[in-house]
Amino acid sequence: MSAVFGSGQQPGSTGLTGVTAPAQAGRGRRVEIDRGQTGWVARVSSALDAVAAQELRGLVPETAAAGRLLLDCRKVEYATSAGLQALLDLAARLRSRGGSLALRTEAGALRETIRLTGIDRLPGVSPSSDGQAP
Repeated sequence: MSAVFGSGQQPGSTGLTGVTAPAQAGRGRRVEIDRGQTGWVARVSSALDAVAAQELRGLVPETAAAGRLLLDCRKVEYATSAGLQALLDLAARLRSRGGSLALRTEAGALRETIRLTGIDRLPGVSPSSDGQAP
C-alpha cells in the first residue's frame, strides 16, 4: 500500500526540513517527520507499538497546517493494538481538521492487518501508490 501527495520530491531531497517527533525518555524514537512543500512525511521504524503510538499522537498539531500526512510504515516489522489504535486516532484527528492520512506499507502482515481492520477504507485515509513524498 502506499497514497501520495505532492511535488514528486523523494524523502531527504532538497526542500525537506527534518523534524523529530517527541519520544518517550530513554526509549529512543520510532517516528521521524519531514515537511515537504505540500505535506508531511512521517516514517515509522521497526514497530508500530505503544512507543510509536505516543509519538504519533503528537504529530497532529505539527501537521494540521499542511493538512496532509504520509505515514511511511515500510520499515515496520509488527504492529500492536496500541499502534493500530493510534492510526485510527491520527486519521480521525486529521480528518476533523480537514486533513488526510496516506499510508505506505510493504506487502506483508502489516498491510494485511490494515486491510482486514478496514483502516485503509476510512474517510480521509488512502493507500500510497507511487512512493513519492510531498
